[in-house]
Amino acid sequence: MILIPGDSLKKKNINSYERENNYYSKYVLLVNEDKTTRLFGYYIPEVNDVVIGKVIDVLSNLWIIDINSPYMGKLSLKDVGTDPNDLYTYGDYILCQIVKVTKNKLIDLEIKKKEKLNDGLILKVDPAKIPRVIGKNSSMLNLIKENLKIDIIIGKNGRIYLNGDVNNVSKTVDIIRFIINNSYKMGLTEKVKEILENK
Repeated sequence: MILIPGDSLKKKNINSYERENNYYSKYVLLVNEDKTTRLFGYYIPEVNDVVIGKVIDVLSNLWIIDINSPYMGKLSLKDVGTDPNDLYTYGDYILCQIVKVTKNKLIDLEIKKKEKLNDGLILKVDPAKIPRVIGKNSSMLNLIKENLKIDIIIGKNGRIYLNGDVNNVSKTVDIIRFIINNSYKMGLTEKVKEILENK
């Protein structure tokens, strides 16, 4: 079942708001039993999220990171001992984890993977649909990896890193687009499995 903003919900959750002891949807949601999944929306940072960030500025003591959100992230320099641009510079993609979100939406990051993510393809999708690309218990992600044998790193902020055989990367892009366009449908994993077996 699909709900639009303002539709009634049975229970309170992160996708709802309360009015006069009743709960209503804040977003366009896919509802499966009591579980709700956002189908559209921008990325709202949360502590422990792993994100793919893009360096947009280098200051004397920190990097400013675009995390595909209304809010910017900052990655502090810690005993670098060299020109920070030698590590990460404008335009570099890096894998980070959110360690702090202040009330003013200042986002503190730490490096999750030292190596840059510049040698592959960065695919940008609606952050609200990332859970569908991953699947329950990573079922969808593992299905794609096992069949197409490429490296995939998924950021909760709607950026996906793909690296490997060019043809298989192209096939993966097609599969991810299929998932995104059909994210509201049930039985999606089985359909993707069928497509992969016929490729």
